Amino acid sequence: MNKEFDQSNALLGNLLPINSINPMPADELEDLLKDFKSHLGNIKGEMTSLQDRSLILNTSLNNRKKLQKSLDTFISNVILEPQLIYDICNKEVNEDYVDYIRVLCGKLDYIKENKLADLSTVKELGNLLFS
Repeated sequence: MNKEFDQSNALLGNLLPINSINPMPADELEDLLKDFKSHLGNIKGEMTSLQDRSLILNTSLNNRKKLQKSLDTFISNVILEPQLIYDICNKEVNEDYVDYIRVLCGKLDYIKENKLADLSTVKELGNLLFS
């Protein structure tokens, strides 16, 4: 694009001596203006292409952000952290223990609500939980 811009500047620079002592012949001026218009058209085409690419990249970025948010939600609601498992298995039953069970129940509800119960990993977890 810089090349096109430089060429356009050079063509525009050639127009400046129009008012000088030896004016440019009309047919040369017409050719010069046609070249200048052509270069401007090329620059416009490149700018349009860059805008299109920018729009595509922006859409792609937004899609990735949405996907990341969905994956973050999924992971936080499905993964059983080792600390949670340890706390449920080894801590004494008190108010904190009830909170651990609430967290586990919330994760199990998410699995049921999102119809993930048929996944082999979930079935295996269910067998461990309910055996």
